[in-house]
Amino acid sequence: MNNNGYQKYIIAAGNIAAAEQIAKDNGLLRKEWTYAYCGYPTKHLKDGLLAESEDRLLGNFKPEERWLLTAHLDKGRD
Repeated sequence: MNNNGYQKYIIAAGNIAAAEQIAKDNGLLRKEWTYAYCGYPTKHLKDGLLAESEDRLLGNFKPEERWLLTAHLDKGRD
């Protein structure tokens, strides 16, 4: 949850403009989502991102990125 009390969505897209379009298509306000990547010219996941649930991930995540963002959700389950 962010400082505004919203649960953030994490969006993967080729660039920030594409991420903004995904957010718009899903009816999200800007404070409700974050772009998953940083770094130029090599794009990589932002440090410290964790998804609150699988349904908070939108866009084109690679399987290993999805795992990194959601692995903590499996802790304590058998």
